Amino acid sequence: MKRNNIWKVIVSSVVVLLPILFGLIVWDMLPEQLAIHWGADGIVDGFANRLVAVGVLPVVLLALHLVCVFVTPWTNRAARQSQKVLDMTYWICPAISLYTAALTYATAFGMQLQALTFTIPLIGIGLIAMGNYLPKCTRNRTMGIKLVWTLASEENWNYTHRLAGKVWVICGIVIALLAFLPAKWAIAAMFVVIAATFVIPTVASYCYHQKQKREGTLREDNVILKNGGKGSVVICVVMAVVVAAILAVVMFTGDVGAVCNEDSVTLQATYHKNVTIAYSDIEAVEYRDDLDKGSRVMGYGSPRLSLGTFQNEEFGSYTLYTYTGCDAAVILTVKGEKVAVNGQTTEDTIVIYDTLMERMSN
Repeated sequence: MKRNNIWKVIVSSVVVLLPILFGLIVWDMLPEQLAIHWGADGIVDGFANRLVAVGVLPVVLLALHLVCVFVTPWTNRAARQSQKVLDMTYWICPAISLYTAALTYATAFGMQLQALTFTIPLIGIGLIAMGNYLPKCTRNRTMGIKLVWTLASEENWNYTHRLAGKVWVICGIVIALLAFLPAKWAIAAMFVVIAATFVIPTVASYCYHQKQKREGTLREDNVILKNGGKGSVVICVVMAVVVAAILAVVMFTGDVGAVCNEDSVTLQATYHKNVTIAYSDIEAVEYRDDLDKGSRVMGYGSPRLSLGTFQNEEFGSYTLYTYTGCDAAVILTVKGEKVAVNGQTTEDTIVIYDTLMERMSN
């Protein structure tokens, strides 16, 4: 890697980690649970404790960033790739890191943000930027529209990417304007427009390929198809390992707990906000051996935890702080609303129930 590119790696990596520095500076001012996910309606529906939100998420992005900037030059014909296109790969993860951190910290400090108001226009701007770079992208197995016929033909590759550049810019402008629509319509329309950025160039590229075959003007060299596959394989393997590791952590870790204080009980969850309920607000406490949890409306669900707003036939909409693998639950009625909590086992759930009843009777 060239010396100036090494400096780009260093600087961009520092930018990815800047949210950690900010988080450490304001650590004592942050709540125990920070927002890390926003639903399709733009409302927060996922939380993590301070350590995960401040320290772990930027490190995960850094790992992804390093995979991108080091693996991409190994791929076929990377030496011939436009420097402007390669430069773009240095700043994708830093931009994501800064943006997500800005949303997380702003929410932590009490700002009422509608995430979609900012996210949708930024996606549009990103498409416009990438649309400007696509025509400059030379044939390779890593970046661009990698179809069998584009990889086999330099002429088809150039045609497809010139067209795709225009399509992406137009679609980016359309997506940026979707921010003015109601959230549910904006989300639906955005997915349709994003699909168009792939479908239109793919169909046009295939038609161009067939036209060349009919006219006898098709010239295929197949150099990219025959050689240079190792870089793509490395990318796929590394990315698969990174994604699998992240999913394993998110899907199979985390805990739920009920801490009975002197005057209140605090429901704690690794990937959701903590809730403190005063005993005076609890109208009833009931133990269930087999709770029908129903379906999740909003929140976090994994093979280990079920958190957030759920709905079943008995309670309608209610709040759940439970381990997925345990059907026993303690049902609290709080100002007419139902809240369910449990332990990792039936025995743990009974302990929560007994402790609650003891504290509330004092």
